[in-house]
Amino acid sequence: MEHLGTLFEMGKAICAPLQSLKENEAILDKKIEELSCRESDVRAELERAKLQYGKIPKKEVELWLRNVQNIKDKVHDIKQKLGEVSWTHIQLRMNLAKEVEEMIKEAVELKENGRFQEGLLVNLLVGSIETFPPIKLVGETTALKNLQKIEECLMDDEVGKVGVYGMGGVGKTTIMTHIHNKFMMARTFNSVIWVTVSKESDLEELQDRLSKALGIDLSNYKDALYGFFDEIEDTEKGFDKGYTIINDLKDACMLENGEQDCFSRSCVKMHDLLRDLAIAITRKSRQFVVKVRSNVGKFPRAENLMDDVIRVSLMYSDVQVLSCQSKCPMLSTLLLERSRLGSIDHLFFEQMPNLRVLDLSDTKITCLPQSLSNLVNLHALLLRDCYIMTEVPSLAQLRELRVLNLSGTSIKYLPDGMDSLTNLRCLGLSATRSLEMVPVRAISSFSHLEELSMEESKWKWTSNDNRNGRGAGVEDIVRLMHLKKLLVHFVDSSALSSYVRSGHWRGLNCFFLAVGHLSVDLEGIKYNFYSRKCLVTLYESDCMNSVAFPESNLTELVIMHSHNVSIYMEEPTQGDSLANLKQIEIVHCPKMKYVLSVGWFQTLQNLEEIGLFNCPEMEEMVVDMGDIGEANTYITNTLPRLKRITLSRLPKLKSIWNGRELDVVEKPFNSIWGGFATPSWAVILGCI
Repeated sequence: MEHLGTLFEMGKAICAPLQSLKENEAILDKKIEELSCRESDVRAELERAKLQYGKIPKKEVELWLRNVQNIKDKVHDIKQKLGEVSWTHIQLRMNLAKEVEEMIKEAVELKENGRFQEGLLVNLLVGSIETFPPIKLVGETTALKNLQKIEECLMDDEVGKVGVYGMGGVGKTTIMTHIHNKFMMARTFNSVIWVTVSKESDLEELQDRLSKALGIDLSNYKDALYGFFDEIEDTEKGFDKGYTIINDLKDACMLENGEQDCFSRSCVKMHDLLRDLAIAITRKSRQFVVKVRSNVGKFPRAENLMDDVIRVSLMYSDVQVLSCQSKCPMLSTLLLERSRLGSIDHLFFEQMPNLRVLDLSDTKITCLPQSLSNLVNLHALLLRDCYIMTEVPSLAQLRELRVLNLSGTSIKYLPDGMDSLTNLRCLGLSATRSLEMVPVRAISSFSHLEELSMEESKWKWTSNDNRNGRGAGVEDIVRLMHLKKLLVHFVDSSALSSYVRSGHWRGLNCFFLAVGHLSVDLEGIKYNFYSRKCLVTLYESDCMNSVAFPESNLTELVIMHSHNVSIYMEEPTQGDSLANLKQIEIVHCPKMKYVLSVGWFQTLQNLEEIGLFNCPEMEEMVVDMGDIGEANTYITNTLPRLKRITLSRLPKLKSIWNGRELDVVEKPFNSIWGGFATPSWAVILGCI
């Protein structure tokens, strides 16, 4: 009997875990569910804190999360084995039952440990508790004022960023060190990060460092962040990049604003000390040859000098001949603008496979050598104002060419191979006064063309129907779907209207559309892509009253010597708008009687100037006003930006608006017009 009792106790010990296994499985499921809820709460709080405050989890929190995942994996394995093992495998089921009991205890313990009474997070390692050794402020009165000003800006919610700039050694780093240490110790902000950006740093590296400091993973977003008359997608973006570089140099006090030139173009200049430093550096480098305004008589040819050279500038120099073959395997830029260059050897370009920019503008060369075809990587060929150049060799091999400027040359025909320039973005043919013809579809084959400049060219544009197959016409321009800048002359007002009615101008940022001879100074438009000037000029036009204008884009309108124009703009039709028009100028239109009807006033909100000169039949500037009260009050309220109306040699002018007498602010003064002293008036409205 004693042995039977012993066996009974052993059987009870064996069966007890097996009997409670089913109950413990349910308990384990409940505890794992509670633990998972706590895990979800912890992860949500971590994510919110990371995004809002730039903090990271404590090491113990990271360990806890790993332990939670481990127990969940173990429970999954146990439950899978329980489902697979037979009830006859008693020993195996006993082992699994004990593991279930242990998992319950571990889950309860992990849940209790997940309360983290002292918080889940710590500040970022970068800039979190690190301070820099204090540096004494030199010139403390000024430095303290700047320090206080920066602190005020940083505490102002309306200020998004603060830039501190100045020449080296003035104390920028010292001031920012004080700012960093003060805010770090005072815990004013949740995170203070100090990142040093050297000139070797790139955008991707900087963004990686900042994202790590903020505890943000950007690996999934790298393609989005980094994937796009390096590659720059169009001319306008190229200008953006250029202006950004210039502004960066200005902010670093390496460039400063210069005086505007005679064409109102903005200029920058370099401080004398920095210029001397830059010249000294380039002289020591084997990659640059800069001999601007020098008396150098020939292109440098020493093999040991030119092997590593990447840029050569001989602008305004005395070099007259580019003779013999020069081996320059790395050369990418060659600038000879306004040098005394007269001829180029036919083999000169044979060994320049990497040349990308060739500027021979305003030189005395008559032709280019056949070796030009070897420059298969050339991006820009600049021949502006080479007045005695009569022909250019075939460009068929220059398929990488983006910019071709032949403005001011004496070419009669476009170079052969132009239809191969499928990457061309800018074509300059301004002032080509000998250009006989542009072949049919020659222009429209440039599918990526963004700028076409042909003002003052002998070739004038008309509709293709009127060409009789003898040259390109308006329809070829209309096919240029990427065009952003257009400066052209039309044969007559009918051709202008044909282009305007196509609607192609709506995609342009800048245009000069002319009929007749050149009548305005276009330098500001030609050299400033961002002028956003949209100008139409009619000179000696035979149009009557049917000229179509590109209303919504137009910024300036000039009508000169149009003898048959009797009225200018009658009542607008629905949808017509001149919202961008700033200036109207009408000169020597002997039959014109008035300029505007009142119906246009609602769309002329940006009109600033009106100039009327030598129109002997003009009686009123604006007609059909109706009974609107005081004229000046009406015009000031309706045309809020109007600043000046200039009137000269208008003998029949009785009123400006609906019979109202002239309100002359400035009494008649003498102005010279056509060699005669004549009375003129300047009617000035609003603030000037």
